Amino acid sequence: MGAADPAALDVTSAVRLWFDGSNPDQGLALQAADEDSDTNTGTTYPASGTKLTVTYITPGAPDAPTAVTATPTAAGLLVHWNAPENTGYSGDITSYQVTAYAAGTTTQAAQTTVDAATVGTTAVLTGLANGTGYTVSVTATTGNGTSAAATSALNVPAATHASNTTAYQSIVQQYLDARSGLLTGTYANADAAVAAKADGASFSTQLHAEEDDLLAEKARYAGDGLGYTAITVTLAGTTAGPSGDTSDFVYTHHTGAATMTDGSAQNEENAYEVYTFDTSGTVPVLSQRLAADDFLTSLPSSDRAAAQVSLDDGDTDITAPAMDAFYTDGDSLPAASGASTASYASFTRSGVATWASKHYNDKDELRTDCTNFASKALNRGGGAHMEYGSVVDIKRSPYEWWRKSKSDMTYSWSAANNFANFMGNEDSVTWVKNISNIVPGDIMLLEYAGDGDSNLDHAGVIYSAGSTTGSVKVYQHSSKYRNTTLSAIIKRRKGVTVYVAHITPHWY
Repeated sequence: MGAADPAALDVTSAVRLWFDGSNPDQGLALQAADEDSDTNTGTTYPASGTKLTVTYITPGAPDAPTAVTATPTAAGLLVHWNAPENTGYSGDITSYQVTAYAAGTTTQAAQTTVDAATVGTTAVLTGLANGTGYTVSVTATTGNGTSAAATSALNVPAATHASNTTAYQSIVQQYLDARSGLLTGTYANADAAVAAKADGASFSTQLHAEEDDLLAEKARYAGDGLGYTAITVTLAGTTAGPSGDTSDFVYTHHTGAATMTDGSAQNEENAYEVYTFDTSGTVPVLSQRLAADDFLTSLPSSDRAAAQVSLDDGDTDITAPAMDAFYTDGDSLPAASGASTASYASFTRSGVATWASKHYNDKDELRTDCTNFASKALNRGGGAHMEYGSVVDIKRSPYEWWRKSKSDMTYSWSAANNFANFMGNEDSVTWVKNISNIVPGDIMLLEYAGDGDSNLDHAGVIYSAGSTTGSVKVYQHSSKYRNTTLSAIIKRRKGVTVYVAHITPHWY
């Protein structure tokens, strides 16, 4: 700000606009006069003689994006990158330019511009040649300039093992329409939905695995005098490529909306997703569905399959940890013994139970909301601190447990297997084997029989305990029986295995 007299420089208006968001990040930096001193205890401002140093930093171009990866697709590349941390003191990134170059050349083979606000940090490049190697460069642009380019390693587009991109998009569309049909009542069951679709064999196994949950959701709305009248699903920007020796993946932008019988709109979709298909049989078979960012971020292609979310029970990406069962179907009921009720730091189990009692009738946030409900009870009611990454936050990390929004949380927060694995990794769970050891605030976990896996399928919060399973009361989401007893759960779920987790947070 040049030679202006510091005593006469009034920055009140600029600071007000800066902080209320009307004029963000325009390069005004304020610092105390002793900013360069060795003290780290803060600044003491005297009654008079306070000094203010004003430094103007000219806005400039952002830094380059980082971690550019390009995943081969049929005649194309699926490109992902991380946004630059330094935007040049000039507000948000407005767009990215993504360019492919054939190996050893500077000639553009394909290029696209991505709207940073609506699309994010992923792009689809098409029109490339299978079998030819390409590098991809990405630049970031703001109102004050364009960054240097960040470049990927060499990648070679390749054909899918089975269906082409158009055919795969049709299969995914049919699968999503079949799911919608179970919710609207167009189809009475999964058998009818599969039979009505030309490629039903490609998603029959998955739809049957989801059938109970979808019909239970329909029944919950019916109990409230509501229902779905129409659900629309649209797919766009679809591309497909090989993923391993006997699987293909499909990337697509999934949008949609639902209309209820009272005329209200519900469950609007706007998500970038990846579907993987097993191609080892006569037809490609849907095996996994996950958020595109979880498929693309920070993993080499050889490791992606291991990190994808299994669709076997709709809510896990890992095997269940070693656990002691409280009850297995056919066993006699557990005997009583001395209870353990120790607490830890600011955590209170009674707070877990109290929060659950106030919120068990809240609307489900997720399609499978049971573990999200239990985690919120532990955090918001019990005071259990979230656990973030030491450098970056990774949704699939088995050592993190956090929620930033209903669309941004770790698998350990929202998936029963991952929840149990995190608690085990942090030495923060005791598996209760005797009924008298159950206390309000413990977490119930269930493994259903007959679903083809040994994964945990459900979670609930115990809010009342006693000497019989009928006196052990449970609040839960993703079930029409939101306020129930352990004995009723055992009767309704033949073959169920019950685990009771006594949580004592040791991660903080």
